[in-house]
Amino acid sequence: MAQGLVIGLLLVMAAVAGAVCVWLFIRGLSRPATAPQVSAPPAIGSAVARVVPAAAAAAPPPVPVTRPTGPLETQVLSGEQTFHNMYELAFGALAHHKPPQEELRVVAENADEVFERLATDPKYAMRRPMMLPQLLRAVHDKKSTQHQLANIFARDPALAGNLLKVANSPVYRVSEDPVESLDRAVAMLGTDGLHSLIATVLVQPVFKLAATDYPRFPEIVWEHTFRSASAAESHASQVENGDPFAAQLLALTMGLGTIVVYRLVVDRCHLLLDGRSPHPAVIIALIDSQCANVAKRVAASWELSERVLTALEEQRPRRRKDDPTQPLSPLGRSLAFGRKLAALAVLHEHGLISEDTVRASMALEGPLAEQFDSIWIKLIGHEERAKG
Repeated sequence: MAQGLVIGLLLVMAAVAGAVCVWLFIRGLSRPATAPQVSAPPAIGSAVARVVPAAAAAAPPPVPVTRPTGPLETQVLSGEQTFHNMYELAFGALAHHKPPQEELRVVAENADEVFERLATDPKYAMRRPMMLPQLLRAVHDKKSTQHQLANIFARDPALAGNLLKVANSPVYRVSEDPVESLDRAVAMLGTDGLHSLIATVLVQPVFKLAATDYPRFPEIVWEHTFRSASAAESHASQVENGDPFAAQLLALTMGLGTIVVYRLVVDRCHLLLDGRSPHPAVIIALIDSQCANVAKRVAASWELSERVLTALEEQRPRRRKDDPTQPLSPLGRSLAFGRKLAALAVLHEHGLISEDTVRASMALEGPLAEQFDSIWIKLIGHEERAKG
């Protein structure tokens, strides 16, 4: 009897062991093969970066980002590392890989010419609102009356619709009666409100377009762009004593340039690589090299000022490489400051880096201005700790 029980128990254990072996075998077949590691900037969300084989790289799925649960170490991140870590939120660890060279060669062929030519194509970037140049001049002219501003809005249905929509939002609406007069809407928003409205209405619709390849990328870029505009505006006002609206507009234009490059790369890959989705590292490489130029091309088509175009030109990698000692203009400094701080803010708000890392990484660009604390608190919307 006892011997029979022992034999039965052994058979059950053997069956369980066999089932586990089969499960492990099937699970192993379902995993993609891995290749040796490649060097990459420090990845925040994943300890080990894996290279995906060429076949799997055609349409790599986003890799989840691990959220740290313990205290965050203080790191010092360069601009490139900061942005690649931010892009990891959309692409996973693939954001840190080297781009596949053949894919990059095909997609980047004649890139300067192609991207400049298509930068203002309505398929990728919205057309400039008809009355934008007149409106920008009027908003900056202290002699302009509310009625004159309202008349300019009235001549552009898209701008007028957005003006009334914002004026009727909970932020500005002060009574139950709807705001139906453009004059009243202009008075309610004031100069600062009109600045924000004009800037946002220029770029936000492009970010809402469907993205089938990497749907989270436009969301991350819009979050970064929105924060960049705030940080650049504060820096221009508080540190440079410059034009905060121009700085805000610059940051939004750079965000628009990023999303236009992304959409162009996706379309070129579909066209030139038999319908394949681009490897994330290819998208990032072309954003790094083409974003500022595309943004400048868009800004020129909108008839923005020469100082805005100069500040965008100063962000081009080639310009920084050819003459690294040439100082940036005040607007160029505000834009560069706003974009990096905003990227760090995105990582911080997603729980990936500490505030000490933010400060240490910004200090790479030079001593922190005494206004840094107020800019940072405004950017993230709360104060984490009392500053000494």
